[in-house]
Formats: sequence, C-alpha cells, structure tokens
Amino acid sequence: CPNDELRGRCFSVPEYKAWERQKDPAHGFRYYEHWPGFNVPGFVVKAALQEDELLPREQALKQVLGDRLSLPKFYVVGTKRGDDSSSLYHEVCHAMYEVNAAYRADVDAELATIAEGPMRRMKAYLRCEQYANVERILQDEVHAYLSEGDKLGCKTSEVAPHTRRLQAIFSKHAGGLSYLLNAMLVHGGDGCSSSED
Repeated sequence: CPNDELRGRCFSVPEYKAWERQKDPAHGFRYYEHWPGFNVPGFVVKAALQEDELLPREQALKQVLGDRLSLPKFYVVGTKRGDDSSSLYHEVCHAMYEVNAAYRADVDAELATIAEGPMRRMKAYLRCEQYANVERILQDEVHAYLSEGDKLGCKTSEVAPHTRRLQAIFSKHAGGLSYLLNAMLVHGGDGCSSSED
C-alpha cells in the first residue's frame, strides 16, 4: 500500500478510496487502472478475514480460500480480468519471493550484483511510480520488474543480464508455474529490446 498510515494494518476499501481521492482529487480513485495486479501475504489475508462484520466479497474470498487459510504460508495474487500483460508473472514472482526461501536467497544474491548507480535509479523510478519508500518493498519490486524485463528507467545494457539471470532463477524454482515465464515471453518479449541505450 502506498499510504504509510494504512500500510501494515487492516483497513477498509472506503478508507483507501477516501485517501486516494484526497491525495489526487483531479483523478480520484483509480487503483484498478494504476495497479493491474496485486499480491497479499497469507498472514495479512488471515488477519483481515478474522475481522468482525465481513463484507460479502470478503466472505466469498474466505469461502474460496477454505482450507488454505490454515496453511502456515501462502500468498494471494490477482490481476485484472483480460489482462494480457505480464502482471500474473510479476505477482507470482512476489509470492515466490515471500514463501520460497531458496528462491529469495538466489534473487537477493543476483540483486546484490547490480551496480549502485542503476539500483539507485531503479528505486527512484519506483518511488516516482507511487511505490512505498520501504527498502524491503523496493527490493522485491526491482526483482519482479527486472524479471519480467522492465528496465525501470535504466539502459538495456545495465539490466538485460540481470533479467536473464532472474528469469533463470524463476525457472529453476517455479516448478509447474514456469509456464508463466514462457507465456509472458511469448506475449510481451523480454521487455529489454527497447532502443534506449
């Protein structure tokens, strides 16, 4: 959540909408246009679904998740209906980063090889795109965007090798989900073919 006051606690959809409308009165609430995908750690979902007086859509989510709510670790991801972009792949990258320690270790080792200048520019780019200025979040977003081939304001030559290695890490750890990488590459290329060098 890009709002420091809401992040880390249960909040309602009307609270978020009010904040977004106040923050940008000219555009109002446009979460679904700005963010085509989302990801929520299981512990956050569990806490939210234990609240009193759940909305019908929250009760439906609780029913759909069923026994998965008792798992020690899980992640909920979603994308807009009809979204042909790489959003699902991106969100699964976040989920794997959270629930798979070996994947996270390999990703962190790769991110540590990125030079300081490009890493600083990528994080600044994300902050300009309304991502929270929280190191853990920025690190995870750099990983997911680079993995899908986004340059995050850098030159292709600065990020393409990292994109290839992050995609290889995904394939190594994804098991049955590796088809997402192949589908993304077929539909959108590797994202690193722009002529900004």
